[in-house]
Amino acid sequence: MEATLVFVSADGQTQEVPLSPRRYVIGRQTDCQLRVPERAVSREHAELVFDGDSLMIRDLGSSNGTYLNKHRIDQKLLEAGDVLGIGSVAIVVKIDGSPPVIDAEAARASAVPSEPPGAGTPISQPGARDDEDDELLNDLIGDPDDSSMADFDFDFSDDDEEDDQPAL
Repeated sequence: MEATLVFVSADGQTQEVPLSPRRYVIGRQTDCQLRVPERAVSREHAELVFDGDSLMIRDLGSSNGTYLNKHRIDQKLLEAGDVLGIGSVAIVVKIDGSPPVIDAEAARASAVPSEPPGAGTPISQPGARDDEDDELLNDLIGDPDDSSMADFDFDFSDDDEEDDQPAL
């Protein structure tokens, strides 16, 4: 099975990332294999496991959640055409070349519900769990094999000072 992720930014920019069988951590931390550097994304937000035959997504206790086709999930097996929502980025799952064409606008609309639970409250609420606990979780599930680490940085903006920007 061939798997590719197509990252779609808020402005419709896309970036394709072919996957090889392994574990990928998606988050804003610099050592994540799939990096999305924005405040609405936890340091270690979710993990993606591709074993060559299946592709699984699992939320790592993120503050703002991982969405699959507009539904907040803990863990799910992914299929061709599924759309993940992590922060303001939509991620379309391509399996064996399907879907052949990605409609960026439709992908963005399928990523996160327009009124997620707690709508109207700040994304990073005071008193919300800080991601320091993610280090403990990472210790429990193990570190990725550093020898095969691939670092992709999906910084779609020109702003290098993302920590000073308000969450979207």
